[in-house]
Amino acid sequence: MHAMSWHRRAWLTSICSAAVAIGFGYPVSAGNQASVGLEDMATLLRGDVRIVWMGDSFCTSYSSRVPGASLNTWPIDRISSIEGGAARNHGIIYAAKRCDPLHLVQSIDPDGYTVERNASKPLFFGLPVRGIQEVCTTKDLVLGTNDQVLEFRLLNERLEPGLHGVFSETEDLVRMRFLFRSASNHAEQLPSAILRDHDGPSTSLDLAGHSRGFLHLGDLPTEGRPPAPGQINAALPDIDVLNDLDLTIRVPLSIDPSLVGTNQYLDAAGAIYYQVNEQGSRLPGMYYSYIADDSWSYRGFGDDLACNATHDKVFTGEQLTHWLDVTTLDPGQPVLFAWYLAPESIGYTTARQSMERMIDLTDAAASDIGLPDVHHLLIISHMIAYSGDNGHALIAAQKQAAFDIATDRTNVAAASIYTATDGILFDGNPVALQWLLEHGFDDFEFGALQADLTAEPIAGRLLDGALLHPAGSEGGAFFATILGDLIREAGCPADFSPDGLINIQDLLLVLSHWNESGEMDLDGDGLINIGELLAVLDAWGECWPVQAPFAATH
Repeated sequence: MHAMSWHRRAWLTSICSAAVAIGFGYPVSAGNQASVGLEDMATLLRGDVRIVWMGDSFCTSYSSRVPGASLNTWPIDRISSIEGGAARNHGIIYAAKRCDPLHLVQSIDPDGYTVERNASKPLFFGLPVRGIQEVCTTKDLVLGTNDQVLEFRLLNERLEPGLHGVFSETEDLVRMRFLFRSASNHAEQLPSAILRDHDGPSTSLDLAGHSRGFLHLGDLPTEGRPPAPGQINAALPDIDVLNDLDLTIRVPLSIDPSLVGTNQYLDAAGAIYYQVNEQGSRLPGMYYSYIADDSWSYRGFGDDLACNATHDKVFTGEQLTHWLDVTTLDPGQPVLFAWYLAPESIGYTTARQSMERMIDLTDAAASDIGLPDVHHLLIISHMIAYSGDNGHALIAAQKQAAFDIATDRTNVAAASIYTATDGILFDGNPVALQWLLEHGFDDFEFGALQADLTAEPIAGRLLDGALLHPAGSEGGAFFATILGDLIREAGCPADFSPDGLINIQDLLLVLSHWNESGEMDLDGDGLINIGELLAVLDAWGECWPVQAPFAATH
């Protein structure tokens, strides 16, 4: 795709400027600061780190959401592990239905977070793993081909056009860990299941007596133990998955047909795919995972309450601890909890209290497990359509709450996509178009893809019909890239020629401004001199490489 012609750019800029003059003007900013505490984030994310996206539908793993789009737009050297729930929709990991009936425990289902659905008294499990698929072995159960219940799939092709490329190649060594919620009554837990590498060997799983041990209970994980009732557990062993069929790593889950009629439960809760070396050790890199579902709130992540209704969106610290425990591949790996939710109709005090409670609950879970290196990133999203006229004030209050927490806590950082995009509502209005033009997004590169965000069919419409979520892969990539550039800006101070590479261009800029004052003064001595020269030499190399328009417009 070619960059916009000068004539078309001038024409669009002129009509957008006229629109501003007649009343579409930019909103009043609540402050120009777009981040707090991001200085080490670029290094953290490009190293060996687990990122846990925590939030609502903004945090799902679609390419049209920031977390999923980040895998394609951020310069991550190696994505070595991916975890996901047993949702049926096509995120990076999903589980295709193979038997009937098979109940979906997820916000989108009419029965929501109801589990053990054949019980006489309703039970609920609110931890938003997105989601759980539950089978009960009643006499009416009809199993699929080869006695399958469902089939896990990792959609490798989702990452193919990104900067990183596919998760794994055919020759890579990959393992899978099966996650399940154990029945509340041990006698009602289905005793066994079978995982099979697609067209490969099968592995029998003892789900009643030999699940993965818990670090927070002092277990040696691989020695096994009975599953924790009513909690997320992991089966033993992790299995090798050697296929890469059509870029879709398929792992069917089946059961013994003789168990039909026993009225027991199997609650499939997700899977982890991770790369290993020839000795079976986990390869370092980014481990992508999430706890997220539709329409959650800050409050739900911090209240530490049991779910008591179909769509009661709360969970307990105990549930979070069990999930975090069995999804930990290496306790020594740093963990970043990235909090990303839609703006809410709450003010500063409520926002701050809710954010602090969710951070405290998560820190307590990590401490119980023994995770020594835990970080948080509070992300304020883009502007959305509010029903009233105080949307900017509400987002500004939530931003201030997040930034104050990040100022007060050493393990918390905060970033505002809202501020970085000047509070624009990207619904195709003339102001949105002018902003995109001025910032070079008529030539937007994301991975192997390129788009003109100012031309049809996008034409500045980067939000869905509700003006809430990003629209399409271009919308997701745009907002993920904005967040990524905030990370680059804070984490690469010696990147004077902003392209994410600290090299001869930055050195030449220092020399050309020698003994001058200005924004390039990093050490605060008032002059650009030996301090800045040493900063360039010390940080030489890649920091957070970027693509157009960032790499081309500075």
